[in-house]
Amino acid sequence: AFEALENRANERLTGTMSDDQVKGKQDAIYALRDNLVTALRGLSRFRTQDHVIDKTLELVSLFIKDPVVFRKRIINLMLMGGAGTGKTSIAGAIGRVFAAAGMFVGDRLIEAGRAELVGQYEGQTVTKTREFLTSHLDDGVIFIDEAYGITPWQDGKPEAYGTEAMTAMVEFM
Repeated sequence: AFEALENRANERLTGTMSDDQVKGKQDAIYALRDNLVTALRGLSRFRTQDHVIDKTLELVSLFIKDPVVFRKRIINLMLMGGAGTGKTSIAGAIGRVFAAAGMFVGDRLIEAGRAELVGQYEGQTVTKTREFLTSHLDDGVIFIDEAYGITPWQDGKPEAYGTEAMTAMVEFM
């Protein structure tokens, strides 16, 4: 989106666009801005999570100043809290902000848990985890809900399939 804005600005400066084309392009830019403002206002529902909102705004500001930074840096956030504290809701709101800012392609919230990541038989988990993550890469936010349930402990040791899934996720990130 920002490269398109830059291209339109360059076209306007060189005079290759008609006044009607410039007006249409300006309207599109204002619509993008309005979408971002609306998404940012959606974060106001989470005033009790000031640190999360501040970090989101910081990331958006960094992206607007220099979008190239995010080609070198992957965004991974961890939201912690008890049941019913709004982790899933705030993850969706953050995804909408990032999409409106042009940082993400999609604005969907994709939830995953043990069933989406852990294979039924030995050797399936890494492939299943990678396929899930890759297939949803452009959708928006991949939210791992109840992450602790991916690797249950048995007899004082972590369960092997869940450990494979966690390792595959960390490598993917």
